[in-house]
Amino acid sequence: MEARNGDYIRFFARYGGHSSIQPGFSLGADPGQKAAASVEYDGIVFFIDEKDR
Repeated sequence: MEARNGDYIRFFARYGGHSSIQPGFSLGADPGQKAAASVEYDGIVFFIDEKDR
C-alpha cells in the first residue's frame, strides 16, 4: 500500500477472502465517507465508516 501524508484509509470486515483469525472473513481497505472513529498516524487517517459500526 502506497499511502501518503493526507490520505484517508477506511478499514472494514468483509465476507470472503482468507484470514487466519476468522475463516470466511477478511479485512478490506478503501476510501470512505463519514468516519465514526479514526486515528491519524504519520499524516495518514485510518478510520471506520459510520455505516460499518
